[in-house]
Amino acid sequence: MIKLKWFVILSPLIGAASAGAPANAATILTAASEDITAVSNGTTAISTTSTHFDTTYSRSALTITTATTVFPPTNRWELPAFSSASADFWFSVQYSLPSTSTTANAQWFGFYDGANIRLGIEGTGNLSEIRVFKRDTTPTKTTLATATGSLCRANTRCKLDCHIVYAVSGSVDCYNNGTSILTYSGDTTTNSATTLSKMYVANLTSSTSSRYSEIIVADADTRSMRMYTCAPNAAGATQNWTGSASNVNPTTVNDANFNYTTTNNDLSQWTPQSATCTISTSGTTSVVDVRSSIRLARGTTGPQSARHSLHSNSADSDNGSDLTLSTSFGNFTYDWGGTNPNNGAAPWAAADINSGFSFGVKSRP
Repeated sequence: MIKLKWFVILSPLIGAASAGAPANAATILTAASEDITAVSNGTTAISTTSTHFDTTYSRSALTITTATTVFPPTNRWELPAFSSASADFWFSVQYSLPSTSTTANAQWFGFYDGANIRLGIEGTGNLSEIRVFKRDTTPTKTTLATATGSLCRANTRCKLDCHIVYAVSGSVDCYNNGTSILTYSGDTTTNSATTLSKMYVANLTSSTSSRYSEIIVADADTRSMRMYTCAPNAAGATQNWTGSASNVNPTTVNDANFNYTTTNNDLSQWTPQSATCTISTSGTTSVVDVRSSIRLARGTTGPQSARHSLHSNSADSDNGSDLTLSTSFGNFTYDWGGTNPNNGAAPWAAADINSGFSFGVKSRP
């Protein structure tokens, strides 16, 4: 038996098309927006308060309740590792912070090269103020620059984008709602490390919660990028598993309820909820990436593995290799990339998602 619990597809990430550039020019290194797409550490939660995220794109926000100054922060969400280590990347996040000052040395965002935290952004203790630092294996932390502009406070949702060049001749540039608030040029490295490969998000204040959604790491400018969360709504092109959409679309993981099948090669495909999955058809918008995340477990008999599945352009595709499952639930994410496998590998279009599209999972021996 294969058990399917909570299921979401991050479909798609979009951005403003650049003149002369292909629609899928950017590579998404990692992304997260709900608890099936990030790993919780310490005290975290999920917020469904609509002011904490953009309801056009998301259903909830990742929340961290208390700031910590240790490395890594006790309370944090860790994103999946980058698809490839990088020395030049952007990250973007929708955030909602409380109205209090930042906590001095509270770790907000951190970046690893393997097991070591090399670079990060933290609070200064002043209202709405952040600074960027680097950190070696001693460990010694060195402040590189303090922001000259402010973050949004008072529970106002805003967008932060930072461009990081991790090099001896490196740089860090951060933009709040498109306005430059922090800039540094110089050596961003320690201990001769050359790339970064993972990140976490934490809290800036020790008194109240911070909330995050639409977290994107890419090899291109993220300032125009957004991320839709598309959750199961109704049976899709093929639905052979036992269960209902309500078992697989809650905003918080609960492994007590699940859908299941006892048959190999059964498809469980779902049409997405339209509230956060109607893609803009603007001529300036392009789909740069489509990802799916599933939460699965196997029984001791019956199907022992599974694959990601999607249906578009009247055809089915899967990820091409079987996932290794255990008898405990685990999260699995697959990056379909910037092209539609059921449309001659042409770049994804809004129409591919908005009509005749469903996504799911396929049981395997």
